[in-house]
Amino acid sequence: MKLLEGARARIPQKSSLYVPLILGTVFMLLLILHYDVNTPNEDEWDLVPLFQATSNHTLGLANLWAQHNEHRMFFPTLVLLGNAYVTRWNTISESLLCLLFAFISAALLLVMLGQSLRQKSVGVIAAALVAAWFFSPVQWESWMSGLYLEWFMCVTGALAAIFLLLKVLDATTRGRRWVLMVFAVLAAIVSSYSLANGLLVWIVGVLMLAIGKQSRGLVLAWLVTGVLTAALYYYNYVQLPTPTGTASAVLRHHPVLFVGFVVEFMGAIVGSDKGNLQAPGIVGFLLLLCLIPLLYVVWQRRKEVRSYLPWLSVIAFALLSDVSVAYGRLGFGVTFALNSRYSAFSLLYIIGVLGLVFTLVARSPDLSQRKTRQCAWSIALVCLPLLMSSYNVGIRGFQKQSAYLEGTKVCTSKPYPSDACLWKTYPGPQIVRPRLTYIKDRGWAGYSEGTASKSTSRAAVGQVAAHLASPVTG
Repeated sequence: MKLLEGARARIPQKSSLYVPLILGTVFMLLLILHYDVNTPNEDEWDLVPLFQATSNHTLGLANLWAQHNEHRMFFPTLVLLGNAYVTRWNTISESLLCLLFAFISAALLLVMLGQSLRQKSVGVIAAALVAAWFFSPVQWESWMSGLYLEWFMCVTGALAAIFLLLKVLDATTRGRRWVLMVFAVLAAIVSSYSLANGLLVWIVGVLMLAIGKQSRGLVLAWLVTGVLTAALYYYNYVQLPTPTGTASAVLRHHPVLFVGFVVEFMGAIVGSDKGNLQAPGIVGFLLLLCLIPLLYVVWQRRKEVRSYLPWLSVIAFALLSDVSVAYGRLGFGVTFALNSRYSAFSLLYIIGVLGLVFTLVARSPDLSQRKTRQCAWSIALVCLPLLMSSYNVGIRGFQKQSAYLEGTKVCTSKPYPSDACLWKTYPGPQIVRPRLTYIKDRGWAGYSEGTASKSTSRAAVGQVAAHLASPVTG
């Protein structure tokens, strides 16, 4: 009987974590299936030369290792290439891959949350809020473009590394610690070679191991691997200028704007349809400001710092990512901070803050269970208007992007699309036209197989006929 009672007690505790995870995943799955369109767009066209190299048996490590802006997208590129050949480059399947890695990331966050909290009622509210924020449609640009798999793989790798390092701190045997460390290192490498921000997890990892008072051998192993990973990353690296100069020059001349970018970046969780900086700026400022009293309380309870370390680590990774993006993108203007794809890291920040708040409340010795529940509901009420704004802006973003992709699909499906049509899908018709022809000839991305060759032949015949019909001059 006692065994059965224990099993019944555990089921609600687990479901409080898994139900929000499943609901969030299903919600985003429905949005993707309803709004996404099977057509390449913008940077996705840069995959076509890799398809051509694969077909010609000339694909090499240099192709996979090449910079994409500031990033080394080695692992995402491998996944996208394999997926393209399995699905005939169905771009909706790429969005579903993004959702798969998002599911893994959210699961890691919710498992860490379950380990941090003791009260089931508080855990239900906290899990619901974490899942609601993580699956917010405010980052619609990432959800609807397979190329942004790099963001999701970076976040998954970073969270997996943090999760495994926490296990290293709790391991009771030297052998187990080293095994967990190896897997944490592998996760960090995947994160680093998915997106430049992944390199920041090495800094977070050093802090975690130092706080956890781990052996010099473990700390040294993590440091050396991190340095080697970064050195390889920046080997033959080319720093790309922004429209207003190099990143370092822009920061040197506009330090105030840099701070503004950081603040707007954090407030991007509420979205902004027209680039209005006011609401995101206020939200970002308040979110950063609230971290000061939270860190003060953590310092007062520093003997229990292991309980708060998961969320301190997530917050640190999000903050470092914020600063990194601000440094690299300030030259494009402060409004660039509101690009929906950057919401991935600002969402991580608010999730980290929520996890820390709930853990502090749940572990407070001065609060009764009733007062703890009241605090949890109060936190939920504060989040509600922010979530409503995030979802409202995000769903409108889905609708707008869907209409844009539908229009692009229609015009690119014509026998000979105009330059104006091609400008919609890629900044350079002369670049994208042969790539579109290649994809049409293969019948990928939902285009009819071979139609490009026929249309090109017709266009060539028409040009020759027009030339022959024209009067002969001098």
